[in-house]
Amino acid sequence: MFDGDTTNGVRSVTIVLINHNGGEWLRSCLSSFRKSFENSELYDWAVDLLVVDNASSDNSIEIIRSELLNAKLKWKLICESEAGVNFARNRGLRNSNSEYIIFVDSDIVFAEGWISGYLRAFDARPSCCIFAGRILVGKIESRLPAWLDLDGTYSRPSIVVRCDLGATDLLVPFVDIQRGGGPAGPNMAFRSQIFQELGEFDTSFGLRPGSLVPGAEAEFFDRVKRKEHVFCYVADACVWHPLKKDQISKKYFIHRLEGTGRVLSRIQHKEGLVAKRIFGVKRYLFRQIVLEIIRYVGFALTGSARQRFYGRCQISIVAGMIKEDYTLARSAPLIDMDDQRGNLQAK
Repeated sequence: MFDGDTTNGVRSVTIVLINHNGGEWLRSCLSSFRKSFENSELYDWAVDLLVVDNASSDNSIEIIRSELLNAKLKWKLICESEAGVNFARNRGLRNSNSEYIIFVDSDIVFAEGWISGYLRAFDARPSCCIFAGRILVGKIESRLPAWLDLDGTYSRPSIVVRCDLGATDLLVPFVDIQRGGGPAGPNMAFRSQIFQELGEFDTSFGLRPGSLVPGAEAEFFDRVKRKEHVFCYVADACVWHPLKKDQISKKYFIHRLEGTGRVLSRIQHKEGLVAKRIFGVKRYLFRQIVLEIIRYVGFALTGSARQRFYGRCQISIVAGMIKEDYTLARSAPLIDMDDQRGNLQAK
């Protein structure tokens, strides 16, 4: 990891591209990356590419070597055998000695000047440690169903990934993040010192084969938020993220959002949240799921297809929190608020 030194006054950036069975998406990604990079102004920065292949079983390695053959930048391929995006990200961290690290996914398309946008932001905001590149919805592989909202009130930016605060760079406190407005895994950057301050990504979070429990960066950004950091939104560091055919189903969304609920509960557990509980489940969640069911019934009677599905998904999130609370309670004792109050009074 970066030790604070620069070579001959040249500042350095490592782009860490995470891949798992990228296939033709990976080929398209690397092709657009080369085109974008080779037509960009680097402003005397030293930039290298580190591709971390995360336990791929397809022909990803051959695609990477083919697409980067004769590339006009320094690049390296390493393999991480432990499946899970945060294992791959941490492997990238440990193999970088640059001042800044940019994480990208292997299914995005890069805008021209993408890297230049980041480099200008790094120069303009030297005290900032976190940067959110712009993410727009890219290729949609199949017909858009009536229940799916891409960018409106009933959208799900954690699945239809986007980060779009407009065409101007902004500084934003983490506490002020709105839906679809914060840094997201497919296109985000960090000053390396942030990992010295807060540690690596937690490998118990994030999608992996056989699991739709997401939140790879959610727990890390929760640590960031508690330290009252701000992030810089970088409009020109723009990518397009696809919506794939196997993601455009109600079943997929419901399972993913149940996983989101489990992530929220897991983060609260890690923080040591004090709450009244029944069988380990926070009591307020029972009231919340009843309210979500009532709202869903209202949508079912008078709402649109998007409203109905939004209501169904809200139930899944709360159900995921309840499920994770119960699971965690069986594996480790949790603090009960009434017990803690009694202990404080005894003291």
